Parts: sequence; structure tokens; C-alpha cells
Amino acid sequence: MPRFLLFFAIILIFACSGTNPVLESQKTKVSQAQKTLREERIRLQTLRDSLQSEIRRNIALGIPEEQAEKIEHARIKIQETIVVVSEKNLAAQRALLDSLTKYSP
Repeated sequence: MPRFLLFFAIILIFACSGTNPVLESQKTKVSQAQKTLREERIRLQTLRDSLQSEIRRNIALGIPEEQAEKIEHARIKIQETIVVVSEKNLAAQRALLDSLTKYSP
């Protein structure tokens, strides 16, 4: 019986506090998704900015020029894909937050 009362008291505290832990958790996820997207965009820009120097570095390491270019362009393409996925993740997290906000008491 005491466990039931403790459980009931905890539920009552959350209900009366006006904060929804699921909603707060989702807000944190949205913030994290925004941060991740910013970071991935910065990485992409850094890769683009350093493209020629990275190609030269690869060539200096003995990699043929054509292959060095392909490697660096592939790295950029991969990072572009990561940015797209990060954008989709942020959109999904925002949609879920909107949904939770709409139906939250």
C-alpha cells in the first residue's frame, strides 16, 4: 500500500506542477537537433573551404591527382548527405514537439 501512495503522490506532483516531462524532453531533443545541424553545416563549409589544400595534401602523400580529387569530393558528398539527414531529423523533432504541444493539457 505505501508504494501505491508514493506512486500516486509522484503522479500528483507532476500533474500539479504544470510541466510535462515528455514535452520538456522533446524540447531538449529539438535544441540538440538544431545544434547538430549547425555543427554539420559548419563541417560541410570547412570541407568546401579546404578542398584545394586537402587535394594538394593528398597528392603530397603520393596519391594520384585524379584519385585525390575524387576522395575529397566524396568526403564533401558524404557531408552533404549528413546535413540533409540532420535537416530531416530537425524537421521530425519539431513536428513531434508541435504535436505534443498541440495535444498537451
